[in-house]
Amino acid sequence: MANQHITPHPDGGYQVIEEGASTATERFLTQKEAITARRKIAKDRQVELIIHNKEGQIRDKDSYGNDPFPHNEIRPANDWIRSKMVQVCRVPPYKPRLPLD
Repeated sequence: MANQHITPHPDGGYQVIEEGASTATERFLTQKEAITARRKIAKDRQVELIIHNKEGQIRDKDSYGNDPFPHNEIRPANDWIRSKMVQVCRVPPYKPRLPLD
């Protein structure tokens, strides 16, 4: 299955292009309409919905398929970062100093 790209259409509005295709699958007046319509299809096909801004750059991705790093799992690097943060944030116990005579 091919990922779904929502990109600006040269004649105005937004188009949906499946990855690898040369022509648009659908065309919409607004980006919001395109996202709403294609989100369900992306979920059903278990592919990514890739949303591009007006300049054509990727502004958002929604993965409904085989995501290598699902949001509900902790990534391996996060454990290492957490351990370093705990080490940095530990404060030694307070020991009052006696006044010098």
